[in-house]
Amino acid sequence: MPEQAAPPGGASGNDKAQPVLDAGRLLSANQKSCFRAAGILWLAWSVTVPAGLELRAWHAASVGRPKPADGCSIGCSLADVLHPAQTFTEHAGSSYQRSMIRPHYLEALDRLGVLPELAAFDPHVVGTPPLGLDLPASDIDVVCFAPDPDGFTRAVWNAFGTHAEFRMWQRIAHDRPVVASFAGAGWTIELFGQASPVSEQYGWRHFVVEQRLLALGTSVFRDAVMAQRSNGMKTEPAFAALLGLVGDPYQALLSLEACSDTDLTALLVDKGFK
Repeated sequence: MPEQAAPPGGASGNDKAQPVLDAGRLLSANQKSCFRAAGILWLAWSVTVPAGLELRAWHAASVGRPKPADGCSIGCSLADVLHPAQTFTEHAGSSYQRSMIRPHYLEALDRLGVLPELAAFDPHVVGTPPLGLDLPASDIDVVCFAPDPDGFTRAVWNAFGTHAEFRMWQRIAHDRPVVASFAGAGWTIELFGQASPVSEQYGWRHFVVEQRLLALGTSVFRDAVMAQRSNGMKTEPAFAALLGLVGDPYQALLSLEACSDTDLTALLVDKGFK
């Protein structure tokens, strides 16, 4: 998911966690009746972590479901209930399996209908796959304009809630973006809904700067970024390190937004990438 630089006056680690939605508001009366009839227990909880993020997750668990095998995750998704034959061990290994056989990211999005389902929220694909910098474990990030978090949450739940490994939570930083992830078509898809227009979101702004730099630079620059990423560095820190940007790498990369192509080319030449 796109990294979000903390703006001045943003949330701190002392902020209180507040749920994005309570469980009763997430489902319609008919949906809840259907799940009760199917013997499904809905669970919801909040966890506050020191970094100032609130994790709000919804999971479906079958009443009386057998205890998972040792070493397996206790949490389960709605897909676990709808497809009980799938074991927790299979879930745990699915990320590796997906990285071995998966289609082009655009084909995956098309198969899953992600962009049409999110059309009301101005979805834009960002991150490493469209930049050509993805690794076998990379996911597909989609940023959305979601001024109504409840509406975005319901839309995402209704469209993708039955997919494997579905999770959803809300951050308490800045304007409380809602994040969801699920597995499908060989990829992990991560959806990011924020109250700001996409053009103002850090994830999109970082993406545009990186796209310009890759277009202006040579294959040597692209290869250098990939080498840094292959060694475990995240995308924005990799760009910042190669370009000699000091300070917070996410903010430093945004400082290049206003630069002309001529200025960016001069920077690449100065660092030996042109």
